[in-house]
Amino acid sequence: MRFATAASTLCLALATAFAPTLSLAQTLQETLARVYQESPVLNAQRAQLRVTNEQYPQAVGAWLPTVELSGSYSRTANRQEAAANGTAVSYTQSEALTLSQTLYRGGRNFAGLRKAEQDIASARERLRETEQTVLLDAITAYMDVLRDREIVVIRRNNVEVLGEHLAATQVQFDLRRRTQADLAQARSRLFAAEAETAEAEARLTASQERFERLVGAAPGALIPPTAPPVPAPPEAKPHEAVEANPTVRRQIFDLESARTDVEIAEGELLPRLSLEGSFTRSRAGTRNDTVSSVDRSAVATVTLTVPIYQKGQSFSRIRASKYTAGQRRLDLDQAYRTAIEELYASYENHRAAEVKIQALEAQVEAAQVALASVQAELEVGRRSVLDLLDQEQEFLNARVNLISAERDRVVFAYTVARDLGRLTAGELGLEVPLYDPQAAFERQKMKLFGTEISEPEASLGQ
Repeated sequence: MRFATAASTLCLALATAFAPTLSLAQTLQETLARVYQESPVLNAQRAQLRVTNEQYPQAVGAWLPTVELSGSYSRTANRQEAAANGTAVSYTQSEALTLSQTLYRGGRNFAGLRKAEQDIASARERLRETEQTVLLDAITAYMDVLRDREIVVIRRNNVEVLGEHLAATQVQFDLRRRTQADLAQARSRLFAAEAETAEAEARLTASQERFERLVGAAPGALIPPTAPPVPAPPEAKPHEAVEANPTVRRQIFDLESARTDVEIAEGELLPRLSLEGSFTRSRAGTRNDTVSSVDRSAVATVTLTVPIYQKGQSFSRIRASKYTAGQRRLDLDQAYRTAIEELYASYENHRAAEVKIQALEAQVEAAQVALASVQAELEVGRRSVLDLLDQEQEFLNARVNLISAERDRVVFAYTVARDLGRLTAGELGLEVPLYDPQAAFERQKMKLFGTEISEPEASLGQ
């Protein structure tokens, strides 16, 4: 009867470990909302986007004039031996207002604006790529903690059950109903279970530490989430399936930016036309203002510069920019290949997890029936203690594998969403104020005066 009680205790403990707990309060959505607002990695990438946004007003500035005000003052003392006063002092004072305006730079102004727009678009895609990576890391950490917690509960309960087995076997050994081998087998399984429990507890500690690093807080009571729906894999045109992938989109904008760099480099070979105007006022006189004059002058100059030969540096820069554009083309091809590979791998991993869950659920049910049967047969002497221990181990392994498969199904479902470019706060419906890259850009694009920065989005989560 001690064996029957122990087996029943194990079954109850394993079933209880997977039962829903009403006291849990921290959901995956709440965790992701916190990460979206407070992740240092994500906020740093938002700051980097604001840095890139400043390329636009810098490009606009190439169209605008440069205005400078300068002044000078000089004083001269001239000693004359024959003069009655001995020393003559004179001074010269001048002020100049200069305006410089570039009228034509070989089309580089237009190209500079396009390049700024392309670089900003690329930075936005990098931000979206970072957002997806951060959210998927948080989801993985969340599911790892859930999995490892349940495994630790199961393994601790298994240690308790095997302890009861050992105690029961010891009693029956003392009554000469069990052999020395039975007692040694029960002891061996208990020690192995204790070692596996210690390993599971170490994995749980590591998972919780990683969760705290990614989320910014220690994991509380976590609610097991349901796996999101996964769309059917694309049967044709895999390139279209990954068009929304931020890595692919970023490479597209980087390619366009590199092609614009070629235009900018070629513009160095074209003529340049500039206008410069200046207004100067100068005044000269002596110490006693016995002689004083004021001159005013205004000058306007139009300059046309035609490059003839520039040490070969311009030609070298053109060739280098063309090589870079070719490299970006190859990077885009590789980005497509990698995105397609990862997408179909995620689909396959998710499918395999669902198949494993179905098989493991059936295995758990069959192992539980077999465990009860082996227990009954042990009582009538048709089974040995080793048979019971083996069946309990099989039942335990099936449940542990089922927990891992359930974790994999959720993680790979979200991985598919990432590969499709849909793992964002907006797509997930997180209840947080969404970061608006366009609004940040609008605040910066024509800010041509002042050094103050305005970044209310940087304070999210602070």
